Amino acid sequence: EDRALNLNTAPRDVLQRLVQLAGGLREEEAVSLAAAVEDWRDEDDKAVSGGAEGSYYRGLDDAYDCKDGPFESVEELLLVRGMTPALYRRLEPHLTVYGSGQLNVNTAGRVALQALGLSELGADGVVFYRTGEDGVEGTADDRRLNAVEALSSDWTPYVPAEDLARLIPLIQERFLGVKSDAFRALIEARPEHGSSELRVFCVMDRDGTIRRWNEE
Repeated sequence: EDRALNLNTAPRDVLQRLVQLAGGLREEEAVSLAAAVEDWRDEDDKAVSGGAEGSYYRGLDDAYDCKDGPFESVEELLLVRGMTPALYRRLEPHLTVYGSGQLNVNTAGRVALQALGLSELGADGVVFYRTGEDGVEGTADDRRLNAVEALSSDWTPYVPAEDLARLIPLIQERFLGVKSDAFRALIEARPEHGSSELRVFCVMDRDGTIRRWNEE
């Protein structure tokens, strides 16, 4: 789960870039949606520029209150002004509400890396660094950072300097990390005879606590 961006802790500019990259929205639309997400999750009722607070939601035909608190699920994003089901489907794979709140740079997806401000070349460099000599992630020679403070020195041969500079504020804000505290799993069970099938999606903390369990 910490390979995805956390809806409750991701800076607004990071969310904006994600909406542009994965959602396909124009910059002004992405700015407005990221602002609405910020207003949904913050504790006050004062709208940030381009955002939406309680007065907007209470004026809808099917009125409801602005949350003014942390997202409890990614699906809650569907309640935020500007979100559509189609856009949600494009964004959902890159978002989470579970884990430490930090993005694990050792496992972060390419889209999440670019949402941080990395160029395509920079994201390619991170992936190349992680895959080790065989160029395949998930094998014995994979490289990983043991501390986020080592990011600049360890990634320097692989990532452009201007990209690394964009990550310094995120390190200082403690948004980036090097480990995961929550894990996503998809379990599929099929009987030896018959056509029925059970699919289970679950999210589990490192200590074994089940955070989500959906059966289909």
